[in-house]
Parts: sequence; structure tokens; C-alpha cells
Amino acid sequence: MAIVLGSRNIRRALAIFALSFLTCGCKAIPDVALEENIDKTKNPASSLPQPTSLDQANQKTQNQPETSPSPSPSPAKPPVAASPAKPAPVPAAPVIPPMPPPVPAPVPPPVNPPPATPTAPPPAAPTPTAPVNAPIDPSWPDPAKDLLIVYNSKSKDSVDLLNYYRTQRAAGIEKAPTFAIAFPTWCEVGSDGCYSPDSELVPGWPVDYAQIEVVKPILDHLKTRPTIKHVLLLYGIPTRSVNFSESISSRISGPSNTKVTTINMGSAESTKAYIDKLVRMKNSMPQTMGPIISSKSSPLRGVVYGFEDAGSRYGGIPWNGQQGELRRDAVLSVNPSAIIDFRPFGAQRISTLKDVAGFVTWGANGGREPTYSGDGSIKFSGNSSWWVLNTIESFNGQQRVAWQGSYERWFAKNAFGSVNYENTPVAATAHTTEPSLLGVADASLYACWESGKLWIDCAASATRTPSYLNLGDPYISR
Repeated sequence: MAIVLGSRNIRRALAIFALSFLTCGCKAIPDVALEENIDKTKNPASSLPQPTSLDQANQKTQNQPETSPSPSPSPAKPPVAASPAKPAPVPAAPVIPPMPPPVPAPVPPPVNPPPATPTAPPPAAPTPTAPVNAPIDPSWPDPAKDLLIVYNSKSKDSVDLLNYYRTQRAAGIEKAPTFAIAFPTWCEVGSDGCYSPDSELVPGWPVDYAQIEVVKPILDHLKTRPTIKHVLLLYGIPTRSVNFSESISSRISGPSNTKVTTINMGSAESTKAYIDKLVRMKNSMPQTMGPIISSKSSPLRGVVYGFEDAGSRYGGIPWNGQQGELRRDAVLSVNPSAIIDFRPFGAQRISTLKDVAGFVTWGANGGREPTYSGDGSIKFSGNSSWWVLNTIESFNGQQRVAWQGSYERWFAKNAFGSVNYENTPVAATAHTTEPSLLGVADASLYACWESGKLWIDCAASATRTPSYLNLGDPYISR
């Protein structure tokens, strides 16, 4: 091993050791014996293997602070011969064992340790699968032979909505035949001026333009298609005529012995949003049902009915003032375990409802403001996009009616607590003029809906007035 002779401490120790050895003739004490004299109780680290090389001892010594050297022996008298008097031997410099390597202090864990990094990424969300096609049921309608869709070729919105409805709704609807009317073909001279192609209203006097330009062309076309059972009037087809108590729907269904419903939610925007509602429910169905869209097995299904006689203008008069109660009983006759929030006369009116399947109110005839559907007094939540509305009001089938509820407001963007149409009804009954209480849609409407029958069949069977306006897709069901 190499010796660092430049170190003053080492030179001093070697000189003392050599002098002692030559003077007393003693043998060098092995390093092992010196190590055994170390009190291991004072140095627990001595149980570890200790280095004995000079290099290691030298390194230890160099790490200690340097002290002033002691006076060296006189060079005039080198130790050539033994002295007559033997001085006491100078003890050899002990071999200083090196210090054990420092043990790092344990690092305390952080107060809020960060979450462990996952060894593998979480599994991806499952890709939704396409609905399973159910076996064809012979009772299902066949749009190709059962349905006629009518639109207005002079209304751009009507044409656009026809194409949107057929491609997005699909499920066989795209195969249904279509028929176009061209309304209006004239401009009336006078205060009324020209009627808009998107007008709900068409003049009926002194010339019955409703018959000439709307009703007769449709009836003539139906004669060429004897298999048609259902007629769907799209946005752009007028719903009522001046000086006529009959609605356009009634003037078509009576003579042709067909069932008529309308997809006209008061504006082109609201009508498009209604079609989007149909598509969402269709896509949520785990199993297709031909042309039928149903909430039966959908996670979007509503389950609660809200029926109220509270505030009825007829008070508690039997039958007249118990329209909500009659509809409650109709649903229970089909499903005794149905969930129903019923408010009798004298009770507080419904203000909130969740997961709605159907709703009945007296509206303005029950003490509500005409704007009840959009003023925040009725707020729905949860799965409330697939429900039927029936209000005990006379003129709710007219747009912009100021003193009662209106279907135009029922299907508006903010209706029934909606932010973007999410709580609007999927179907509704209304009247274009006074129906009288006997003309309001029958309570059987809700028994039919609860039993899962088609909307167009339920609405037609409950119709009691020639001024009816049934709103909604013909092939939807509860």
C-alpha cells in the first residue's frame, strides 16, 4: 500500500513507533489486537468490518484538523547504541478505526402524499352498441302504405323540415309517401294582406281558401291512396281557418276516415328541436320496434303522472271540476301501481315534478297565468322529455293567444323548466276554438298512453270536438 510521506501526523507517528521499537525491542502489536481493545459498547458500528490499511487510516487522519507538531528528537544524538538507563517506552500510536459511513436519516413521508401513478390506464368506456332489431310484429304500422306526410312546397322551412324528419327520424318513415300543397297561391286584398306560407291561419270567408288550397287537394290525393290510415301534417300546413269552428285536421280526418296528427310546434326552430327529441329517444332504445319509438326499455323513461284539479274554475263539482281526478282513475285502471301526484280542488298546484310521464292542468282556468309553461311556475326535471300534456283550456290550439296557455309556448325552448327543450312534451292535445268542457280530450287518453298504444290511436280515440289539434309524431308510444 502506498504511504503519504508528506503528512506531518504520519511522519510523527512513524518516528515515535520506530524509536520505541528500537529502544525496547518490542514487537509490533497486531492491528487485530488493538481492535479487540476497543470498547464495542461505546462504538456500536465496530461490529461492521473495519478497514486496516494505512490508506484508510491516512484518509481518516487527513479529515481531522491539523495540530501544531511536537518538538522532534535531537538529530545530534541518533539512537545508534543502547542507553545505560532505559527510559519508559513510548506507547505506539493507536490505529484509529475509520468512522462508519453515515447512515442517511429517514425522509419523513409527505403530509399529503400525491396519489400513486397507476400502472395501467383505466379501461375505456364501452362503445355503445346498436339497438337489436326486434322481430317484426304484424300489428306495427307500415309507413310505406299506412302514412301520408303533407308539407308546403312554398315554405322553405316546411321543405327543410320534411327532409330532416325523414332522414333523422328514419325507422321506416323515410319510406312513407309525401304530398305537397302550394299555399298561398294568392294575395288577399284588404287589411289581412298576404298570408305567410308558415301561417297557422288561412281565410275561410268570403272565399273558403282553406278548402280550396289546403283541404281539397289533400282529400283528392287520399282517394288515390286507399291504404292510407294516418296523415301527418308538417310545419307549414295551416292548422285553422277563419270563421270555421273545425280545425284543418278535422276537415281532413272526417271525410277521409283517417287519423290526423301534426308536427308543428309553433316555430321552425321548436319543430326541429322536437324531431331531435324523437331521435334521442330512438337511439336510447335497446331494441328497435320497427317504426315505433317507445320509452318502454329506455333509461330516459319517465314514470310519474301529475294531475291537478287545484284552482279549477268549476270548484269541486262532480265530473266538471274533476278532470284531473278522472285522468288519475283512468291511469290506475290500467296500472294500479302507477306513481301519481294528484292535487284535488283546494290543494296547492303542482310546481315541480320529476321524471314525468303525463301532466294535466286547468292552466289559466285554474288560476295560473297564461304564461305558466315558461314563467318558472312549473318546473320539471330528471327524465321528463317523453310525456303527454292535456290542459283544460278552450283556445290552447291557437298561437299567440294572450289569455290562455298555447301549444306554441308548451314547446318553446324554456318550457317547463327547460334550458334547451329538454322538458317539453312529446305529445299534446289542443283546440283551435271553443270545445266546451265536453269537447276536451277524454280521460281515456291517459289510460291508452299508459297501456303503450300508439299516440295517433290514443289521440284519435280521445277526440271529442271538431276543433281538435293533436300534436306529436304518429308512431310514438309510452
